Amino acid sequence: MRILIHCHGGPALGVGHVFRAAALAEVALQRGHRVDFTGTFAGSLVTDRLRSLGIDVVADPTPAAYDVVHLDTYGPDGDDMSARVAGQALLSNLEDGEFGRRRADVVVDPNVGAERTGRDAGPVLLRGSRWAAVRPSVAERAGQAVIRDDARRVLVVMGGTDVQGMTGQVLDLLAATGHDLAVTAITQATSREELERKVARLDLDVELTPPRPDLTDLMLAQDLVVSAAGTSVWELACLGVPAALVCVSDNQQGGYARLLDRGAAVGLGSVPAGLDGGDAVAVATLRDVLASQGERERLSRTAARLVDGRGAWRVVRSWEQLAVRRESRTAMKDLPVRRATEADAEALLRWRNDPVTRTGSRSRDELDIDQHRAWLSAALADPQRHLLVATDDEGDMGSLRWDRVDDGEWEVSLTLAPEQRGRRLAAPLLRAGEDWLAWHEAATHTMVAVVHVENAPSMRLFDSAGYLPDLPPADDGFLRLVKQRVPRL
Repeated sequence: MRILIHCHGGPALGVGHVFRAAALAEVALQRGHRVDFTGTFAGSLVTDRLRSLGIDVVADPTPAAYDVVHLDTYGPDGDDMSARVAGQALLSNLEDGEFGRRRADVVVDPNVGAERTGRDAGPVLLRGSRWAAVRPSVAERAGQAVIRDDARRVLVVMGGTDVQGMTGQVLDLLAATGHDLAVTAITQATSREELERKVARLDLDVELTPPRPDLTDLMLAQDLVVSAAGTSVWELACLGVPAALVCVSDNQQGGYARLLDRGAAVGLGSVPAGLDGGDAVAVATLRDVLASQGERERLSRTAARLVDGRGAWRVVRSWEQLAVRRESRTAMKDLPVRRATEADAEALLRWRNDPVTRTGSRSRDELDIDQHRAWLSAALADPQRHLLVATDDEGDMGSLRWDRVDDGEWEVSLTLAPEQRGRRLAAPLLRAGEDWLAWHEAATHTMVAVVHVENAPSMRLFDSAGYLPDLPPADDGFLRLVKQRVPRL
């Protein structure tokens, strides 16, 4: 594929848009695709990152020359590019809550908890921290942070450019904790002299160091990182490094609040609103997290569960699948579904024990009627499981089961009656099951399917229904797929 990424970055703009876009580009390049960038790029941090990937910057691209165009900008230039692309390529758009929202074929919102929030339905949705794009060098070291009993090493990184000039204030807060700390502060050249004067007055061991394109090793060497609540948070979470966050811009507010709600970081406050509770509260928060190994271990575990490092792979694989999909325009049969009952036991067992059914199943052993009746009784009584049967005027067509795997996340299993194969009923059965789940489990945001890669009919079914790769195939050949929807709030 040919992929065009439209974004901007530099000293006055910040580097977050470019760095998260570059993480996508790096994975796309590894998978053999051609990637170009277009936009405004300034400063060595940005230009060196693009140069390291061997990416061309195109001044006036022709959208029709690309298979995928990905937008990562909040400004009106993104709206203009969206209008230019219109139907000529698969249009992917990164939105940050309400920021950067525009018409697109694919919506990417990697903020924690985005999948649980409302928005207009319509495009393919890739929402939540499972889609957070971190560079491969970070993903390879996911969860490798070491939590020491004595917290002394602290890194301060207020984004790629520290537009709000928060580094000095954070150093004051750290000094006020009274802890014996060795602090490394990422420092812009324009503010270095001012910070050197400040450090000379502080009773604190501080090393000022210039920005660098990859902070992975430096982050892993720390006991705590004080960071702006931007894209660097994804890398910290993936590595499992405990973080204290400062919200430095309006577009970070939603993600910042949800990270704190999930217990993935501690918060020092919001710059746009003034530090919450003032410096005293921020100092107390820092003092407490530095003093408690247990709290830092909890932060590390919670954050690492949110970002597993495969977000960039998921987005690129979704582009690959969606760019070649040819959706059927054939009218689909309406297939009513009902809850299963004990009276369905013999039919369900016959369908389940069918040799073709067992070939594509994770559990291939044949069951007897007593085993099956015990399983069915437990299934019907389990609130975390919904077992449905499809029936029309010609009789029972098949079954569909939903199993809850997480809050708002359900896994589907589908079985057709052997005598009904060849009637193109799998797709309407799946759609009927999705509609049933949406009505009865209003908070559902993600549907999961686990399919063996050699089960071509099931792969085609879930591909055509909009399920996208979530994890590479396991050793046993089963691939996890996901499809997102907007929950009813």
